[in-house]
Order: sequence, then C-alpha cells, then structure tokens
Amino acid sequence: MSQQRWQQIEQIFADALDRPTAGRREYLARLCAHDVGLRVELEQLLDAHESLGILDSAPRQPLAAVGTASLEIGAVIGGWRIGALIGRGGTGEVYEVTRAEAEFVQRAALKLLRFDAVSQLDRFQFERTILARLEHPGIARLLDGGTSADGRSYTVMEYVEGSSLSHYCRTHSASLLQRLTLFAQVCDAIAYAHRNLVIHRDLKPDNILVDSQGTVKLLDFGIAKLLDDANAAHKTQITIAPFTPDYAAPEQISGQPVTIATDIYALGVLLFELLTDERPFDVRRLPGAQAMHLLLDRAAPTASGIARAKPAAPVPARLLTGDLDAIVAKCLRKEPAHRFETVNALKRDVQAHLRHEPVQARAGARMYVFGRALRRYRWAVAAVALLIVSLSAGLAGTLWQAEQARQQTERANTIRDFLVSMFGTAEADKPRHLKPTVEGIVKQGGDQILENRDLPAQTRADLLGVLSRIALRMGADAQKQELTTELLRLNEDLYDSNDPRWISARQLRASALYDNAQYPEAAALLESMRAELTQRGDALALEVLQVLARSMSHQDGRIEESLGLQREIRALAMQRAQTDPQSTLKALIAEADLLGTLLRPKESLERGEIALTFWKAQNLPANEEVLWLHGTIANSAGLLGDAVRGEVAYRQAIVLSEQLHKRPHQDTAWFVGLLGSYLLWMGRVEDAEPYVIRGLSMRRELLGEAHPATLFAVTVMGRLRAAQNRNDEALAVLSEGASVCADTRLLHYSCVRILQKRGQTYTSISQFNAAEVDLNAAISLQRRISGTDSAQVAAQFESLAELQRVQGRFEESISTAEQALAMFHKVGGDAVGVLLMRFQRAWANLERGKWQAALDEVTDVEARYSAQFPGNLLERVNMLTVQARALSNLNRPAEAKPIASKALSLLGERQIVGAIQVAELKRLAATGSM
Repeated sequence: MSQQRWQQIEQIFADALDRPTAGRREYLARLCAHDVGLRVELEQLLDAHESLGILDSAPRQPLAAVGTASLEIGAVIGGWRIGALIGRGGTGEVYEVTRAEAEFVQRAALKLLRFDAVSQLDRFQFERTILARLEHPGIARLLDGGTSADGRSYTVMEYVEGSSLSHYCRTHSASLLQRLTLFAQVCDAIAYAHRNLVIHRDLKPDNILVDSQGTVKLLDFGIAKLLDDANAAHKTQITIAPFTPDYAAPEQISGQPVTIATDIYALGVLLFELLTDERPFDVRRLPGAQAMHLLLDRAAPTASGIARAKPAAPVPARLLTGDLDAIVAKCLRKEPAHRFETVNALKRDVQAHLRHEPVQARAGARMYVFGRALRRYRWAVAAVALLIVSLSAGLAGTLWQAEQARQQTERANTIRDFLVSMFGTAEADKPRHLKPTVEGIVKQGGDQILENRDLPAQTRADLLGVLSRIALRMGADAQKQELTTELLRLNEDLYDSNDPRWISARQLRASALYDNAQYPEAAALLESMRAELTQRGDALALEVLQVLARSMSHQDGRIEESLGLQREIRALAMQRAQTDPQSTLKALIAEADLLGTLLRPKESLERGEIALTFWKAQNLPANEEVLWLHGTIANSAGLLGDAVRGEVAYRQAIVLSEQLHKRPHQDTAWFVGLLGSYLLWMGRVEDAEPYVIRGLSMRRELLGEAHPATLFAVTVMGRLRAAQNRNDEALAVLSEGASVCADTRLLHYSCVRILQKRGQTYTSISQFNAAEVDLNAAISLQRRISGTDSAQVAAQFESLAELQRVQGRFEESISTAEQALAMFHKVGGDAVGVLLMRFQRAWANLERGKWQAALDEVTDVEARYSAQFPGNLLERVNMLTVQARALSNLNRPAEAKPIASKALSLLGERQIVGAIQVAELKRLAATGSM
C-alpha cells in the first residue's frame, strides 16, 4: 500500500470516528461508493476498532486505582502487619505493612496475588525471582516473600514514598539539568539490571518513583525477562506478556524477540516525555490497527518540534535541537540494532551533552565536534591560546639572530594573529580547568595548519612546533604523530643541523615515537646527534639526550648503555648546577625515573632522594617533574619493603599536586588512586578503600569514563572489591570498564588490565570458562597494542598459566609458562616477568607431583626475587608457600617449618592471601607437614 493511499484511509477513518456510532457505516458507504477496495479496508478497520484487542485495553489498572481490599487492616501475613491498601495492579493488591514482631519499626510494601489473578501465579513468582537477584540503590529492594494462609503468594518490598517521575518533574518545575540527572539515575538502575541479565520490558513514569530527596526508585518487574539460558522456559512464556503500548518497542508490538534494545527504546520514550511532557506516539485512543501502523511504520517526531509547537513546553525547543533530538532519535529507531548498544552508552551521551562534549548519536560531523569542544572548553581554549601566543611572542627574542629581529617579530605577530583568530570564537563563560581532552581543539588547529598552504613555511613550522609540544604534554596520540612528522620534514628543509629548531624538531618527533613504543626508531633518529649534543651541553642538548637514553633502555641488550648515557647527562648537568639548576634537577629526576622503569628500585630510590635534596637545597619552585619524582620514590620504596617511606611519598605528592594546581586536577586524582592501590598492595584493604573510591570518582569527573587513566582506576576498584570478597561488585565494575573499552574500541593497556583482572576474578570463584575467555582476550588485545611477540604479551601468559593450574591442567600450565619464557628470551627485557613465569612453572610442577623439580626452581626464583623486590610481599609469600609445601612433600619437615614461619612473619596482619593459605602455612610452621 502506498503512503498516499494510507494517508487517505487514515483521514477518512478518523472522520468516521468523529461521527455517532450508528452513522459510521452509512458515511463510509456514501464516501466510498466508487472505490470498493477503499470501503473494504475502512470497514475492516472499523470492525477492529469496535472489538477489543490487546492494544485497546490496559494490561493492568494503574497503581492508584484502589479497589476493595481482600485483607483487613491489622491482619498478619508472615512477619508483617497489614495496613492500608495503597494500590491494585494487574496481578496483585499492594498494602502498606509494618513488621509484626520486631524491636524496630520497618515500613514496607506487600504485594499479594489477587484471587482473580491466580492464573498469573507463575508470573507473580517470577517477579520475585527477578527482584531477588537485583540489589541496587535505584531499584526497590526485595525484603521478604512467601504464601499467605489462604494460599496466595506475596512479596514484600522496600516502601518508596514518592511520586511518579513525570509527576515529580511537573510539580517541581524541574529544569533540563534536573530532568537529565533523574534520567541518568534511571539509566544506572536499568544498566545494573541488564548486567544481571534482566530486561524490564515495561519502563514508564508510573513504574519510576522519585522520593523527596530526588532519588529514583524503579518498581514493577512483573513482566521482566531473564536473558540467561537457565531460564529459557520463562523466555517463551513471557514473550507475549502484557505491556504498555505507548512505551512498547516495535519488536514487542510485532511479537519479535526482545533484548536490552527493547528497554533502550522505552528509555527513549521516557526521555522524550521528560523533555516535552508528551509522548512520541499516543495510541491510547486509537484503534488497534491504526496504533500498530503508527508504532511500526511512522518515524517519531523530534522532541524540539513538539516543544516548538507547545506554548507551555517544560524545556525550550532551542535546548533540545541538536544533541538531545539526536539522542532520542537513536533510542527510538525501529531497528533494534541501530539503537544505542548499551544503556551506559545512552547515559554517556546524555552526560556528554551536559558537559558540552560531542555525543556519539551525532558522530561523524567534524565541525560539530569542534564546536562542542570550543563550547565546553571556552576558558581552556583561551588558556591554550594565551599559552601559544606567549610562546609565539617569545620566538622573536630567543630563536633568531639579532639582525633578523624585525622580520621575525613580524612573523611572531602573524603567528599570534592566526592563533587568536583560530580560538577567538570561544564563548565567555564560567572558568573551567584545562583538561587533556582539549586535544580536540589542538587537532582542529593542527588540521588547519597542515591544510593551509598559503602560510609561509617558517610560520607553519613555528606553529607546528608549539602545537606538537602541547599534544605531547596532553598525550594526544594521533595528533602528536601527525604534527611531529610534518614538523620534522619542514625544519629539516629550512634549517641546518646546528640550529636549535632543527634539533628541537628531532627531539619532538623522537618523543612521539617513544610514546608510541617505537623505541628503535626514536633512538635511531637521535643517535647520529649524540656527539654534537654532548659537546653543546646546553639545556636543549640535555633534554634530547634524555629522550635517547629512555629509548635505548627499552631495546634488548642496550640497558647498560642507556644507563651509561644517563650518567653522562648527569655529569653534564652538574657542571651547570650554579648557572642552570633547573636543568640539573631535571637530569637527576630523569635518572631516578629511568632506574625505576628498569626495576632497579634501590638505585632509583637513592637517585630520587638526591634529586629531592637538591630541589630543597636550591629552593627551586615545585613543578610537574618534582611532583612525579615523589611517585618514583614511593614506588621504589614500596618495592624495597620501606612501606612507611612509600606511603609518605604518595601523601606528599597529593599535597604537592593540590598546592600546584589549586583545584581538582588529573595529577591529584592519579596520586590519590596510586595511594589507594599502594595500600591495597600492602594488604591494608580497609585503609585503601576511600582513596580507591575517591581516585576513580575524580578521574571520571575530570577525564570521563573512556580515558585510559579512568580505566586504570576501574581495575584498581575491581582489585579492591575482590580483596574484600565482594566478587559480584568486582565483576560489575570491571564489566562496566570492559564495555567502555569495547564501545570506544580503545587500544590501551588499561583495557588489557581490566580483562586480565576480570579473568582472575572469575578464576577465584571457579567460573573457569568465563575466565579463560577474558584472559585470552587480554592476550589478543595486548598483541594488537604491542605486536605479536613482546615482553608485554609474554607477561599476560602468567594469569592464563595460573588458571590452567587451578583447573588441574598442569601440563598445559607448564606449556603456557614455557611459551612465555621463550618469548621473553626472544625479545629480552622484563627480568621480573621471567621470574614470575618460572614461578608458575614451579607451582604447576608441585601440583603434578614433581616435587624436587618444583623445589629446585622455586628456591632459585625466590632468592632472586626477594633480593630484587623485597617489598612485593604477595609474590614472596606465595613462593615461600610453594617452597615449604615441596619440602613437606619430600618428607623434609624440619626444613619446611622455618620457610613457613618466614612466610607468616612477612604476612603479619596483612590481608593479601586467603584464609586457607594462612591456615596451611600455620600447619607447616607448627609441624612441617601438610
């Protein structure tokens, strides 16, 4: 049927409905006298309209429609005393109840199956099953359940005193921000249900209450669906469950399978209603066929269009045009596959809109993305512009010869004007702190410079140099590679090898290569300059040589060479201590950092303390290098077992960062999280918790969900919850992080860590299949990041070998460990990784009865490991445990006892191993036997 034909039918049918019932058929016969087909179509519609179908009757009465109670006030069911009847639903009566016998008062809501709904017993009990698996602050909690004296099932839930979501927004004249904040709370609750394999399937304002504190509570899982295979029977039973047509997704109307996309559609309707006080489709007064056509075939109107036509719209149309229209439209797509993939993805877009960031629903529009970046970072853009202008203005006096000063000043002014015009469209608003995601602005600026061939070559080179430095400082991966490549090409054409700009361009390009783990390429770019740089010995030369030393340290067989070069840099820097103490301090810090990276904690700590003493003695100002020096000292002290020095250094770093930045900053968030991770590593689980939580919260606020630093903090949160034996929470937070990685297709080690930790958590609770999937996924992702064969890939095999050993697959565990050891031998580096993989092999040999082989290897590994990393107590305790067990199995109890005692003394009161292992060590320490 053509669209024109349908519109004709629709118009005539609507006119017919406006007439008295008795005259409708006569009207159709007269109007369609010359079109029999049209008359047949309309009469069929009229027949459908005058008979009742699923879309023509409400699936259940509204909760507020209170009828006659079947229980008397004061009656007792289970442990609950019945109060007033507060509502009747499709299957039950809802009463206010209190505890019948208790030393405390507890108010609740009891839902009792109605006599006339006994056929719905399975669905009623299934709702209780659903609620039993959901424990979330945004979902009304299940408190109790059972069967009454007259044989009817009942469920007791948390009592929620509040009004429906839409009523709350109307009566409170809620702003757009308040409406979107409430909607985000709903998304949190639904996302939690989805993580627990539950689809709600009947989301609407009446099922969402808001209390006096503005907190959302989700109710009524009466027609929810479980996604796990164990409940396949319920799936088929509930597919045709009643629903509310105005909020139903097309697949519900047409009887197709429902998925999480079904709830996302309903969330789109809900968001549309919150923004406009209207629904995209109102089918309450339409006949069934017309309602079905409307829901299945018609595209939803835009929220801004409805608001524009409505004088009393709750939100002005101008605030809905663009982002919010796009978000709602994506939710309301007829095809489930074209909606948001997850509720979290929907929530992230809503939050991105509030932060003036680009939303995924409008992905692909470059100028739109740039505009959002400018709007969000008005003051950040201004700060960048002022930084660039100041750097540009200084070029005339520092980089050019005196006789060219006038010409270069003109060029600096040209640079300044270009940059000011580029960033000048930023709107004035409340100041915001400069965040790393301002890289979008740098990318836009870089693209303009690269594409503008009218700029003089020297001007383009100067601009690219400034933007390259900013991109490197911010970690803008794609931008720094493109910008530094073009910068190097230009400067090598323009200047000779003695010019500071030529040298600086090479340094910037090498730094970008280093950040991209292209260590040989970075070193090759600088090695030919080494002699000349050493002879120059100025601050620029020292900085370039430090990049070379770091690049060499990551190459097989060049570690000692890199350390030798770093000592040369320190010697050159010390010669400048009186005239340029800042360069000297940088060199001292760089040496401590390099030694820490090479896992030489003793030397790193010594050099770090020297650098710290020099900083204080010279009374130099605090800066980023000094801040990160505290992190190097803390890490090295921890590895050496100096727990107090490590903790003090981390706390000093937090204080220093707060003084340095004056406001919440990503550096502060990083060190707060590191302190939490450090305390967790030391076994001080409860002390760690507030820092882990605060660190993750700060990073989410400052950097967003998808930033690698935030995802690293997600892993630490997962470690914390696992250490507290709250494995469900650990898996939930890690799964959220894994979803972000998948949604953004992020290739970063933080995503590898999330998969690895989730796999380890699954291993600890014996969900071995899920564990193996995650651990293999972590290995595959690491290969995509660092190549097929690398030390980082080899290190990932440790958790897989552990899983195989725990499963009793000892031969596979040994084979996996040996595969990793062969890779370490091939690529070099990572001495700690080799020791840990050898330990996994020893442990597997112990479990398969090769006690002497296990003892020989673990004894050697433990001696080497404890000498190098005495502060890593978890690994040392595990190694001593295996050593003591091997001795006991070899019937050498006298030798096993002191080994076990040593492990116990290392443990002290720390919560870093399980209770079973502690009990085993105590037995071995007492008797020497298992």
